[in-house]
Amino acid sequence: MRGLANMPSYGRHRAETKGLFEQALHDDPNFVDAGAALALCHSADVYASRSENVDASIATMFDLANRALRIDARHFRVHVALCLAHFWRGEMKESVEAGRKAIALNPSSAEACEWLSAALCHLGLAQEAEDCARLCFRLTPIDPRLHQYHFLLAQALLGQRRFDEAYEHLMNTLKARPHDIVLLGYRTVLLGHLGRTEEARACLAEYLGKRGFKSADDYRRQYIRNSALTELNLEGLRKAGWEV
Repeated sequence: MRGLANMPSYGRHRAETKGLFEQALHDDPNFVDAGAALALCHSADVYASRSENVDASIATMFDLANRALRIDARHFRVHVALCLAHFWRGEMKESVEAGRKAIALNPSSAEACEWLSAALCHLGLAQEAEDCARLCFRLTPIDPRLHQYHFLLAQALLGQRRFDEAYEHLMNTLKARPHDIVLLGYRTVLLGHLGRTEEARACLAEYLGKRGFKSADDYRRQYIRNSALTELNLEGLRKAGWEV
């Protein structure tokens, strides 16, 4: 229970949280929730560039999810873990399939809706991703992760080229996570698309300074694999002043 309670602030309690789930699995190898939650920890590490070996982290996620699947194939969180593992490998169709399975098993799970929204968005189904993200708000209107739902909407609206709306939702996320480099990148992209040149250039300088990208191919290699947003993001970065 303590590990799950730590998840909304995982970045500040990373070692403790993973340790709790690992201990729970050691004590009970059939503890499905612990295995699925540990897979989510690895996903959070990949997102935040904390993983020393991304491919190894993804492989661990698949191992944890598949072990849990063999124990209880009807546990929705197992399919959330599979959704995430496929997502980070760039297998968006498979990620969406796993996300849909998770929701079929637990239609009231905002967690399942959250990751299905992300997979849909990066597969290129931005309108459906938006619908899924808005459902998250209805399912858990006082969830401590509301800022994450705003981020889902920002991405889905970006995918529909609704840049003003996307920026508004992104700024709601940035209020909660002002030092998140990923969000800084999206802010730069959106400012570029909105033609807010001076702000965009300032954000771009900070973003490139922290990320170290030298070329568009650097960006493509480090962004979400096979994402439908990749070239749209690069378009926004170029409009912000990146000469690549």
